[in-house]
Amino acid sequence: MPPLVAKHFDLQTLTDVLDQRQPATIEAARRAAVAIILRSNADQIAELLFIQRAEHPEDPWSGHMAFPGGRLEASDRDPRHGAARETREEIGLDLSNGAARFLGYLDDVQVHAKGAPVDMAITPCVFELLETPQAFTPNQEVQSTHWFSARALTDADNHQLMNYNYRGTNLHLSSVVIDGQRIWGLTFRMLQSFFELLR
Repeated sequence: MPPLVAKHFDLQTLTDVLDQRQPATIEAARRAAVAIILRSNADQIAELLFIQRAEHPEDPWSGHMAFPGGRLEASDRDPRHGAARETREEIGLDLSNGAARFLGYLDDVQVHAKGAPVDMAITPCVFELLETPQAFTPNQEVQSTHWFSARALTDADNHQLMNYNYRGTNLHLSSVVIDGQRIWGLTFRMLQSFFELLR
């Protein structure tokens, strides 16, 4: 399982890295964007915000840990604004009113649902949260919100291989488990891409 290696980093270094690279894009019929939201805790350790998706029988990612986000709409000027709109709708967090700073894009991610590729690409958008609200207001799509530190996310003791049955084949997939919450699949791939920037 490839390690997530960057336990410690500062936001200025991350900003510089994102400024100096051209993110890879994927052509797809449908597009989505997510917000990777960072803040520094009281010990000046970077934390990332995750949501747990609500259980829904028609949602292929039902109950999964994820970043806030969703499909882009015609009114979205770019992935950054789409990610901000979805974040506001899902947890009531406004990323466009001076409470956050946009840092840049990661590489697009090809979507897979239940092990099969989908003609859809996700653009991860990185934000630094400057003011943390006292509480979030999740909508019906979100069960809970969670802050996990970069230290916990990259701690090898929290890394586990999970069994996943795909069309009769038992696969062993990478994941991170913190406080009983498992991060895997698309979100793990985006998390891996994020930390690889900071090697």
